[in-house]
Amino acid sequence: MKLMEIYGIKTPKWKTVENESDLDAAADYVGYPLVMKISPDEPVHKTDVNGVIMNVQKENLHEAFKQLNYKRVLLQEQISGAEIFIGGIKDPVFGYTVVSGVGGIYMEVLKDLSYGLAPVSENEAMYMMDESKVTKMLSARKRNYDRLSLIRAITNISRLIVDLDVSEMDINPVIVNQNGAYAVDVRILLNSKQE
Repeated sequence: MKLMEIYGIKTPKWKTVENESDLDAAADYVGYPLVMKISPDEPVHKTDVNGVIMNVQKENLHEAFKQLNYKRVLLQEQISGAEIFIGGIKDPVFGYTVVSGVGGIYMEVLKDLSYGLAPVSENEAMYMMDESKVTKMLSARKRNYDRLSLIRAITNISRLIVDLDVSEMDINPVIVNQNGAYAVDVRILLNSKQE
């Protein structure tokens, strides 16, 4: 989350806790309703291991913490909007590549993704959004979702991929609404340098 903020990408309000005694203060800071997630050191799909609890209210905060039963838990402001995927890889042929498309639980089903060679310009990011139908998703039903914020998120992520020599990365989802594009769940694998 801190890395996202350094690169100019919004995140929902968040705090991590490692013991139950810090839970109430952290939750009051984040606000209700909130999302609770395990916060592992190794990249993992949290939903695959029942590591995410949504719609947590004050009255079930401690119960949710015990249910997760993990050494470190991320508390996050719960926001809504369109779920977008932004990711990247270091391809052995093409080099640094940024990927974008429809995100959330539908990403692996729809596989509606667009690729660009990183870093990408704002025009290239806009083209990627059009190609993957993300633009249509953001404007469907007269939504006034912040497209410019998503364009900037794609370009900023493409710079991060190059700057940090990222091997694999995915932000799924990036939630886009009227107030901006928010990185909600982030996984990053850096290339290990071998001398």
